[in-house]
Amino acid sequence: MKPTCHQPNNKSMQALSKIYERLEVDEELGLQGIENEEDNECAKKMLIVSLWCIQTNPSSRPAMSRVAEMLEGSLDSLQFPPKPFLSSPRPEAADSLPSLVR
Repeated sequence: MKPTCHQPNNKSMQALSKIYERLEVDEELGLQGIENEEDNECAKKMLIVSLWCIQTNPSSRPAMSRVAEMLEGSLDSLQFPPKPFLSSPRPEAADSLPSLVR
């Protein structure tokens, strides 16, 4: 069966986990085309925002207006998203996640 957005395959989860961990410890991301610190900060910002946007619990995902604010703001002002779940969280676990929807 082909994976869907609700059933990520093992390779995609490993890739997400590696990106998450590298961002968390401010490790080099190994991205091509990064020529200066401004490019590096922009790439990190886009990755952090994208991790918010793919949260398993829909109520933890930011609204598009918030996504725009996050992308226009500084890297230092971004909160780090919770680590992605391998499957959908139980309802009681989902209630404890921060909601970014405005």
